[in-house]
Amino acid sequence: MPHIYVILFVFSAIAAVLTYIVPAGQYDRIPGPNGRTTIDPNSYQMIESNPVGAVDFMLAIPKGLMDAGTVVFFTFMIGGMFMVLRRTGIIEIGVDKLTRRFANNTIVIIPVLMTTFAVIATLIGTQELALVYVPVILPLMIALRFDSITAAGVALCATTAGFTTGVLNPINTGLGQQLADLPVYSGMLLRALAFAVILLIGIFYVTRYALKVRNNPALSLMGDDAKEKEKRARYLHSASETALTATTRQKWASLAAFGFFGLLVWGVMTRGWFMMEMAGLFIIMGVVVGLIAGLKTEDISEGFNEGFRDVLVGAMICGIARAVAVILEEGQIMDTLVYGLGNLVGGFPAILSAIGMFFAQLGFNFVIPSGSGQALVTMPIMAPLSDLVGVTRQTAVLAYQLGDGLGNILYPTSGYFMATLALAGVTWNKWVKFFLPLFAAWIAIAMGFLVFAQATQWVG
Repeated sequence: MPHIYVILFVFSAIAAVLTYIVPAGQYDRIPGPNGRTTIDPNSYQMIESNPVGAVDFMLAIPKGLMDAGTVVFFTFMIGGMFMVLRRTGIIEIGVDKLTRRFANNTIVIIPVLMTTFAVIATLIGTQELALVYVPVILPLMIALRFDSITAAGVALCATTAGFTTGVLNPINTGLGQQLADLPVYSGMLLRALAFAVILLIGIFYVTRYALKVRNNPALSLMGDDAKEKEKRARYLHSASETALTATTRQKWASLAAFGFFGLLVWGVMTRGWFMMEMAGLFIIMGVVVGLIAGLKTEDISEGFNEGFRDVLVGAMICGIARAVAVILEEGQIMDTLVYGLGNLVGGFPAILSAIGMFFAQLGFNFVIPSGSGQALVTMPIMAPLSDLVGVTRQTAVLAYQLGDGLGNILYPTSGYFMATLALAGVTWNKWVKFFLPLFAAWIAIAMGFLVFAQATQWVG
């Protein structure tokens, strides 16, 4: 497959061509729940065509980088901070202790971690925490003789299973139900069942791959990767007979690191912290923990620089991917695409309409990878449309949740996802080869739940 930059450039070019073919149109924007802006579903109108010209196309990627600035900056900061922690030696010591703890039952660590990550995501809706999880668990996965794709799979598949089904997720379930005029968090039982099924399938799939790699490293999709070999050389020593011991300063640095992670959890759960706040915290964390461990200021600075270099490609991809949506928005055809897909779905029988809504949401996730953004654009149309075609509004919201969530770890336009792969050192091409079978299984499960919901006229 071509380089991811080439793939994204081709997608951007296709989007630019579409602005000459698809008629321009727009919905009126009105105030929505929680001070957000949503659309008036009855206000669509055709407007004068505004195709993207050569200059606009040239500026799309720089504008995309600016629009995705928060994700780009967050990616750099977390990469830099973890490199500083590595220089202190506390990561290697922690990995050594955990490796010895799970030496005789290594496979238990995968379901434990995935269940934990999934529960957090289904309660608070922060898929982006995969960015935090991967650098923490990556050395452990390597030391336990798995690979980088296993680390990425544990974090990404778990958070996606939790976020997608959203038992108490305010970002997709809460907002989607508000826009559909449903009681918030109603229909919890079916969503909890979907959460359990999707998570269990994910755990089985990731665990099966991990065991295959541990038993035969030649079967790893990362086998020909030079950086993967460097990771193995660095972390596999944890299985040696001589246990690593921490100095007094390293012990205090470890306590400080745990304190910062506790502060992170507190900020996310009680103060609504997101990428910008977490990025700022990571800067302070890297400096403070580094100083406590005895690093010189020059070592800390160079640690940040080394971490920045390691995640450079992933950070750039986040911005380049955003260019696709920039082009569709500036060509004013995004609303036309929403309007057209809504009409298309409305022409199906009721059961097929529920499935059609799911695939429409899955398609829109490519250009609107934000869960709340997709809800604000599509749910004001899909909710009243569901009334017309005989689909319950709960089913319409479930179709949105499943369609929005499952594509987040497949499409290269998803910024946090590409940044997570960069932190894991996994290319998009290799991830797709790993993830596609699980994605197909999850699609089948999603369709099964939607057919059941429609057949039983699920209302919550």
